[in-house]
Amino acid sequence: MGTRSKRISRLRLGLLAIGALGMVCGCAPPPVSVEGAVTLDGTPVNEAVVMFIPLDYGHQKTGALITEGNFSLPAKDGLLPGKYRVEIVDAPPLTSVPHDPVAAAQYLKKRRLLPPRYAHQSPFEIEIAAGAQSPVSADYKLTSKPP
Repeated sequence: MGTRSKRISRLRLGLLAIGALGMVCGCAPPPVSVEGAVTLDGTPVNEAVVMFIPLDYGHQKTGALITEGNFSLPAKDGLLPGKYRVEIVDAPPLTSVPHDPVAAAQYLKKRRLLPPRYAHQSPFEIEIAAGAQSPVSADYKLTSKPP
């Protein structure tokens, strides 16, 4: 009888482990894609990056390029349910800066720079609800003057 009860205990333990593994693997919600527009004083932002910084433990930060005022974060890089701080920062492509130091200085002087308050201390947040459908829409209106 001792051998039989050990087998039953092992069987129960194995079934419990399989059930727990199924719950962990099968219950995670899929990430959702996010798309939207970013403007500065009503003008579409170009050559910038939107970053989604998780405020909940266990999530990863991710981001997308902003081109001609629009961004699209695909579901494979998307957001899981939770809250995120949204940071928007300049990202000048290296190919657009002239090699000549004088021309580069003039280019950078004329270049539109995003206000730094939209970076690490950004007022923007997004919350992805459980069961949210892709794509989630998110538009951000930046202003050059403080509110």
